[in-house]
Amino acid sequence: MNRQTTFLKVTILQTNIVWEDAVANRKSIEKLMEGHEDTDLFVLPEMFSTGFSMAPMEIAEEEGGETLQWMRRMAEMHQCALAGSLSVKESGMFYNRFYFVCPDGTIHRYDKRHLFTFGGEDKQYTSGGRRVFFCRFVTTCVFPCGRVAATIMMWRFM
Repeated sequence: MNRQTTFLKVTILQTNIVWEDAVANRKSIEKLMEGHEDTDLFVLPEMFSTGFSMAPMEIAEEEGGETLQWMRRMAEMHQCALAGSLSVKESGMFYNRFYFVCPDGTIHRYDKRHLFTFGGEDKQYTSGGRRVFFCRFVTTCVFPCGRVAATIMMWRFM
């Protein structure tokens, strides 16, 4: 956590994805996070744990699965927020689910609404049904998430 300034420090991680290998990708991200102790928010790529795979039957994790638990551990360990999406199976359906994980363990989620038709995402994943505004985090997420929300509250997922 950035304790020296009142500015928000965001670190966007670009990774070399190991195709459909969540364990290897999480390890790679852990290494990239080293040395960034002053980061308030790590932003991970879409479907960071497996790559943008159209094989959810093989890669999707159950809600609350290992990758989400890993995000919670990393957020707590680094005292920062993590944001990224992964393939999730819930009630027999597959979602490209975005998670925003706070250092206190609070988890916010959003299911992608506008799926990438050209890539076939709409044939494999279920579209989310609700809009999410980051400004909702101002009241539900503790520091530094309140600062994060205040900084990016103009971003809107539709």
